[in-house]
Amino acid sequence: MVERALMTILVWGLIIETLSVIYLSSTPWKFEFAYSIFLLAVTSIALVLIIRRLITSRSRRGLKVA
Repeated sequence: MVERALMTILVWGLIIETLSVIYLSSTPWKFEFAYSIFLLAVTSIALVLIIRRLITSRSRRGLKVA
């Protein structure tokens, strides 16, 4: 259950970071843009790891993965 709450937070963070990267891409190269790209990558990796963990834990328990 904790994984789903964490996944919800990460998805909202990914949406916000995507919007900030789109907004900051129209400006000259700044620290904020590079930092947003870094956060976008970290959030994406964390989201993939959480999804992988959920899939493997369900397959070990014998539940169907949607």
